[in-house]
Amino acid sequence: MSKIINNNLIEINKKINFTKLISKLSLKEKDINYIKSIFNIDNIKIINIDLLKNILNKLNYIIIEEFNDNIDKLYITLKKNNNIDYRPPIITLIGHVDSGKTSILDCIELNNSINNEVRGITQYIRSFKVNYSDNKNFIFIDTPGHESFVNIRNNCIKISDIIILVISVDDILKNNIIDKFINEILYTNLTFKLIIIINKIDKINDFNSLKFKFENNYNSIFKNIDINYDILYLSAKYKKNIDLLINNIKSKFNYIDLKFSKENIAYGIVIESYIDKNMGPTAKIIIKDGTINVGDLILFDYFFCKLKLIIDNNNKINSANPLNIVKIFGLPTLSKIGEKIIILNDIKKIKNIISYRNIIKNKNNLYINKYNDFLNKNKYNLNYIIKTNSIGINDAILHSIKEISNNNCNNININILKIETGILKKDDIYLSLNSNSELLLFNVKIDLNLIKLINNFNIKIKSYSIIYDLIDYIKYSIKNILSLEEKSNIEGNANVIKIFNINNSIIIGCKLENGVFRKKNNIKIFRKDILLYDGNILSMKILKKSVNEVNNNTEFGISINKNNILIKEGDKIISFKEINE
Repeated sequence: MSKIINNNLIEINKKINFTKLISKLSLKEKDINYIKSIFNIDNIKIINIDLLKNILNKLNYIIIEEFNDNIDKLYITLKKNNNIDYRPPIITLIGHVDSGKTSILDCIELNNSINNEVRGITQYIRSFKVNYSDNKNFIFIDTPGHESFVNIRNNCIKISDIIILVISVDDILKNNIIDKFINEILYTNLTFKLIIIINKIDKINDFNSLKFKFENNYNSIFKNIDINYDILYLSAKYKKNIDLLINNIKSKFNYIDLKFSKENIAYGIVIESYIDKNMGPTAKIIIKDGTINVGDLILFDYFFCKLKLIIDNNNKINSANPLNIVKIFGLPTLSKIGEKIIILNDIKKIKNIISYRNIIKNKNNLYINKYNDFLNKNKYNLNYIIKTNSIGINDAILHSIKEISNNNCNNININILKIETGILKKDDIYLSLNSNSELLLFNVKIDLNLIKLINNFNIKIKSYSIIYDLIDYIKYSIKNILSLEEKSNIEGNANVIKIFNINNSIIIGCKLENGVFRKKNNIKIFRKDILLYDGNILSMKILKKSVNEVNNNTEFGISINKNNILIKEGDKIISFKEINE
């Protein structure tokens, strides 16, 4: 069966229905008659595919022969399995913030070169290779623990042979934290070997009791899903039982398919993507099979490039295989983290695949809201332009903003006009000015030439090196708007001067300080900044007379539901007008 993708792209396979294909083509009658005459379409039994391709090419059609654009299937089709060797296992560490993942890796690598991020918080994927005396090599990946980085963690889990779940002894009984990471693992990869590490055991005395509770709980969980795992107890701080971890990893080698061939077509995964200030778009990759060479054509999802440079551990090399974690240069743009890559030194095939993908894909735009969608039903807009130094950080920020929007913003719209990796440019400043947007920078320096422009236009700009600080600022901005909105709805303030508890209600004697109190309005009762009550007034009286409204600094009484709250003299009451007023 043949398929017309659009007006000038055709997919042809071995089961081509020649008559239907010709009838569907947007050709002039003379061209159709020409093709019919060549193939004698009324009596056709055998089609000369090469001749058909040549004719359609002359008529400005792009021909895609039967092929698979799925990289996994391309790799399976093209690999040879000659001269088998063994690659290092890929081992990913996941765990909650401050569980001690990076400290464990410091112990394994026997130095402290890994933990050099701001405030010791992991915000990027870290990967390195460890060589041991018995010629066993490991590739370790350290992942960020914060919820914002869930997509990055999942991409690393997908490519892992062994997953190490690190749990701080402080969190050992916090099932919600542990279950979250277990579900991430099970949802993403079911072919892994699992090691659970309980870290920081030096912090507790009654260790055996805690150990019993944890194992009793999670043995039942893993039993139901048929997952093999080991639990190890260690202290990274005192390097206790690190040797047991290394030996446990080695023991799993025989149960993992670690075969590769240097002669195979090269196939790998992008684990980090960023802009290098000297070399431009850069990808850090783990090669799963085959060999890549400088000069090779490498296919990504929607673009390809010729490899200009390969760096392994700060050294230039001409080729690399699964024994290496390498950085590659020559990319025309940034790749996605988790993107699969393959070497295809066939320019025609690559272009056909990319043409096919670019036409049938649903274009995913990094913009959450388009510039011309600003005027919406929401009352408030928070507009941001965000510049970062890493694709992974972009993903984490967008994930967090989506969560914030879902949970907090019924009447506030968060507009991300632009989020991209790279330096701050004049265009970003002009876009900020024209759209009334704040500029948020993450580990991006401001060129001195742009500072004057920013000051002249009074552009609001903030710089961050910790992603949580950036997210907290957006949350603070939302809280500010909600606070201002609430203040604009305040109708009156009163002080509590007397309390009477009667059956299921509380009678509160009040003194109006300013404004007006209406029986139909909502009230909030505070003691300093602590909210004690948020609800309706059941009844309102002046002396013994029921009223619907109080003003002019009057003393009055209100009744509210008891709700197990303790109101005291001196507490403050605020009355809010109805939202639909």
